[in-house]
Amino acid sequence: MKKILAAFISLLLVIPLASCTTKEAANNDGYVTDVIHINRGYNFAGMLSVIMAEKDLLTPYLPEGVSIEWSFVNPPQDIRDGLTSGNIDIAVLSSMSLITALENDFPLRIISSHITNSLRIFSKNPLVEDIDDLQNANGIYVSSLSSTTALAVMAMCKDEFNDSQLLSDKFVSQETSVSLMAYENSNDVDCLATGFPNSVKASLIEGSNLVADLTPYAREYDLGNYYVASKDFYEKNPLLIDAFRKAQQEALEFVRNNPDEAAEILAESSKTEKDVILNEMKDVTPRLEVTGYDKCASLMYEIGILDKAPKKLSEMPNYADIPKDSE
Repeated sequence: MKKILAAFISLLLVIPLASCTTKEAANNDGYVTDVIHINRGYNFAGMLSVIMAEKDLLTPYLPEGVSIEWSFVNPPQDIRDGLTSGNIDIAVLSSMSLITALENDFPLRIISSHITNSLRIFSKNPLVEDIDDLQNANGIYVSSLSSTTALAVMAMCKDEFNDSQLLSDKFVSQETSVSLMAYENSNDVDCLATGFPNSVKASLIEGSNLVADLTPYAREYDLGNYYVASKDFYEKNPLLIDAFRKAQQEALEFVRNNPDEAAEILAESSKTEKDVILNEMKDVTPRLEVTGYDKCASLMYEIGILDKAPKKLSEMPNYADIPKDSE
């Protein structure tokens, strides 16, 4: 397991740094760029950025003369290249990617949390009906051995059995795009840990039953996404960061107050049925507050993704600015 996680760490060490298109020198107005390049999402996991872009919520908060360039860059390699080159200024990183980057001294700054998707475990094995039976599973498909789904399973095992790696030897790595088909057709691997929307499809497979809802553990450990900027962009453009946060808050309120319209926008963007999104929104809503950063980092250290005890959220240089639950 640790050899596999070492490979994961090597990959994350090339996580791109958000950067910005700047003028020659900073001015006294709180920003140094005329264009903000933001990599937006398109699906449920990118909910707030979809709403912000489609409803043009950020523009009213920007100084006159500052414009937005929204991009849709999906492959991690392309996001890295975009952030490194300055074509992207603000982007989303998974909690695992962010923590690993910060622990390896990448100059990133947290803007906010974003969303934690629902995660669930399904089984076709009649002997596996609940979490107590998972040790009887022949195998559990996860998107990778160091993925959010795998970490959510470990979080559940830590909280319920006091052994984060209780089921680690059951993990079978399979890319998300093919894991559902593999689960449906496999005679050997009988369980699947997956998130929305694959979880909806998994529930419809004949003989497939819900074994465990990992969503509460994912929320507790903040196994979702964060909006981040580079240290340089964050520190030179405080006015624009503030504007971005205000637009996020407006997007959040829009989702809460107009779920039907929000679902319609997301359905169009993600090519997913509106009713399916509305149903998911009953269980999962975005938030800006960072809640389980320290628990996630501690778990990553415990299972060997991090090779040293991680810094706490309170040690972040911009800790005072990070949205978080009242202490």
